[in-house]
Amino acid sequence: MAISIHQLKNACREIEVFVEQTPVGTLTKSGDHFAFTYRKGIDPSLAVSLLMPVRVESYRTRRPGVLLPAFDMNLPEGEHRRVLTARYSKLVVDFNDLALLFLVGRTTIGRVTFGAPQTDKAGTLELDALMSSRSAEELLNALYRSDAAFSAISGMQPKVLARLNEADVQKFSDDRAPGQNLRLTLRTDDIVVKASPSDKPWLAANEFYCLRAAKLAGLVVPETRLFRDGQVLLVERFDRAETSTNGLSGLASEDFCSLNAFTSSYKYTSSYERVVSTLKRWIVPEASDEQMRRLFKSIALSCAVRNGDAHLKNFTLLYCPQEGAALEPRVIRATLSPTYDVCTTNAYLSEDMLALDLLGSKKYPARQKLTDFGVRICNLPLKTIEVALAEVSCGVRRALDELRLYAENNPRFMGTVGQPMIKCWQAGLASIDTGRSGSLPSRG
Repeated sequence: MAISIHQLKNACREIEVFVEQTPVGTLTKSGDHFAFTYRKGIDPSLAVSLLMPVRVESYRTRRPGVLLPAFDMNLPEGEHRRVLTARYSKLVVDFNDLALLFLVGRTTIGRVTFGAPQTDKAGTLELDALMSSRSAEELLNALYRSDAAFSAISGMQPKVLARLNEADVQKFSDDRAPGQNLRLTLRTDDIVVKASPSDKPWLAANEFYCLRAAKLAGLVVPETRLFRDGQVLLVERFDRAETSTNGLSGLASEDFCSLNAFTSSYKYTSSYERVVSTLKRWIVPEASDEQMRRLFKSIALSCAVRNGDAHLKNFTLLYCPQEGAALEPRVIRATLSPTYDVCTTNAYLSEDMLALDLLGSKKYPARQKLTDFGVRICNLPLKTIEVALAEVSCGVRRALDELRLYAENNPRFMGTVGQPMIKCWQAGLASIDTGRSGSLPSRG
């Protein structure tokens, strides 16, 4: 990517922030703190966050060395962050999060970009080089050497945003994976590419079948494509909306860390009760029941497949502001994003628990506790909860049949990840299918 050292040094102190094609303000560093200031005359619909409406006064950080949450949520995490930091901190002495955001900020999830407007496309990724990798380490090195590494996408799993060649997608798609829909056409101009790290082999296949379970349970999920050997997964972006001219426009996107004014380091420091209250705050009453039902099913699905990583950053609101209008619930018409980033973490960590507290505990709940949560916290009718749990159970069972077939045809997967996943799903199904309740709390 064509960024000079001079530009990167300047970015350690100041970068311009865009909402789609419009420059809306400046993010600066002064001492150990950061501040964001809107330009004069910015339309209120172009606010960078639901918690940061357009105003004259600057928004300033309270903690030293930490970006404002609305910007922090765009920073890469894990190995992606480590690789970029190691590469550029040698060249720029004062390399910091502002410079890192400048590096990756031209391609983001959502409509806010950094250093340039949203017209820039994701970097091109050559699948031939990626799929010819002989090991997980070589695969990740190929991923991070590409221009696609300069994309702002958070999460601990190695991932980038990239443009792909449609012929290559067809060439490397696994036609032996049960549940794989090869007739589906993916939008390959801007797609999330995920790889499996060496400490979590077949994480791509793991997520593929967890998302299959979610889809078969009736949840909205992004379209996916699994590549040969189950080490690479393509996931279509969900922050794009069709326009009247058959184009795509960016939807505003904020995860539940940002919406609670938390930086990413606090993504595990909360509860599913807070997730529910956050959704309630931004959803209009007439859409509340349907959105809450989706949220409850998503949490129940994570319990059933033993996903211990459903933290605050794995819940996101999407909205499309109207020009001239402030970002208020009735105007933005926010919706819960599709279910994403689901995997059976207990296949790697046998003692793993829930990412967040649920009614005071991180232990995977049985049916009674999930029902209590749905009635007392989500304010859902008992019948709605029973139907949701039945749909989750049905979806996981159908996906489990596909998972078994995949594992039987891939002995290495079966011996390392497949068998633990099957056992985890069986335990999860038993927990939500049994212990049917007697008396229940009334809907509050």
